[in-house]
Amino acid sequence: MSGGGRVTGWGSWALIAVLAAGAVLRLPFLMGYGIDDDEFYSLRNAEQMLAQPPPPAVVSWPVTFLAGRVASEAIGLSAASMRLLPLLCGIAAPWVLFLLGRRLVGERAAFWAAALTALWPWHQYFSGLARYYAPLFLLGILILERLYRVLEGGSARDRAWLAGLALLAALTHTTGLLALGGGVLLLQPARLCRLGLRGKSVLVLLLLALLALAVSPLAAPVLRVLSGAGGRGYGGAHFLLSLAFNVSLVLVLLAAVGLAALHRQSRAVARYLLLCSAVPVALLAALAFFLEEVQARYALAALPAALLLCGAGLERLLRPFQQQGGLAAAGIAAACLLPLLPGLASNLVDGDRHDLPGAAAYLAPRLEQGQVLLAEGHATLGYHLFGYLRWLPPGCGAPPFPRFFGDFPPAPEQLRTFTETRADVRLLVPENKFEEIARAGAAECADWIRRYTCVEARIGRRRLDYHHNSLVVFRTRWQGGA
Repeated sequence: MSGGGRVTGWGSWALIAVLAAGAVLRLPFLMGYGIDDDEFYSLRNAEQMLAQPPPPAVVSWPVTFLAGRVASEAIGLSAASMRLLPLLCGIAAPWVLFLLGRRLVGERAAFWAAALTALWPWHQYFSGLARYYAPLFLLGILILERLYRVLEGGSARDRAWLAGLALLAALTHTTGLLALGGGVLLLQPARLCRLGLRGKSVLVLLLLALLALAVSPLAAPVLRVLSGAGGRGYGGAHFLLSLAFNVSLVLVLLAAVGLAALHRQSRAVARYLLLCSAVPVALLAALAFFLEEVQARYALAALPAALLLCGAGLERLLRPFQQQGGLAAAGIAAACLLPLLPGLASNLVDGDRHDLPGAAAYLAPRLEQGQVLLAEGHATLGYHLFGYLRWLPPGCGAPPFPRFFGDFPPAPEQLRTFTETRADVRLLVPENKFEEIARAGAAECADWIRRYTCVEARIGRRRLDYHHNSLVVFRTRWQGGA
């Protein structure tokens, strides 16, 4: 399909500028920014991936940790070594989306899809985070294009590439299989031609379930989720709202315009991109009603299709103005891109990472023998308090101070012990986390904090973009003496 013509002349320079801007907006994450709790465990997993037995996450999703381990051997064990693969994938994604997306939506629409990806705050954030999601997004682009080739009657080589990419995505993270999206429902093997879309949907879900449960690296995380051991996840409505917020309303509206425009030009492409982007989201939303640990970011592998719809939508909005000197078109493009800029700037300030180095600087001179310290993300706080390589200071299974150092929130039996012994307890809690713990099933902990502690300090400052992003230090105050 034409997709509104080719990118030539000034358009070629604009493409280079967009890709360069995307790289510049991601590079700072390699140089600094505070490490968060997930990244700290990624560092630990990469360091211990050759241990016997290896960490469960390494067995399930070895790709990111292997890349991090290779990088750490080359440049040293650090957040930068773990962020290197996501950063490279994040920089490459807009370029690859343009190159491969042209086949589906045309050059101009693919250009705008690349521009939106380069300036999309959510993708920028995950490009600088030592986790799976930027690699999954890049793999999602590759799978999207290769699956379309197979649907058009591609060669055995195309089918082999598709199988290999799907396996690589699954070994990066189980949600990588969502990159196949609803596109597999369009496959027409001879014996399945009689099945309608509903029948194929059921068949595909059953096959994915059997694959996830039969292959050991995939089964462990799935069974962990089903058991409820993975923690508390979103409800379905919360999942959809979180996804819409992170994708942004602008992109959602552009995708709707793009779908309508593509439907008039090529119903097959419109249906393909709709299925590839919507089916995984619908599946995750359904799972969020019943299972634990279903997060909005799990849809990243399926979102390249949505970004191509966005690019087609922006191209369609600009088409009537392209012959009018370009000023009107530039204004419309700016109106669609400007809402993304505050998120980009917020991420460059440090995103929503909490000031754990500041918390460690406050707590270190105040910790005393016999105290109890509980902290959200306590392992990362321990990194700042005691040093990464030491994990904890030497002692009899626990640091000499505090007497106990553990994760927040404490279990109900711990709270009862603290009350009975009138323990000297400090709790380091993100302000937004404290507001959510009652709803997250820890109402007893919230009540205990209100009854037996007071605010000792606040660390970090409230910002316009994250106005509840400070850390709060609570300390017990018992009647009749501490």
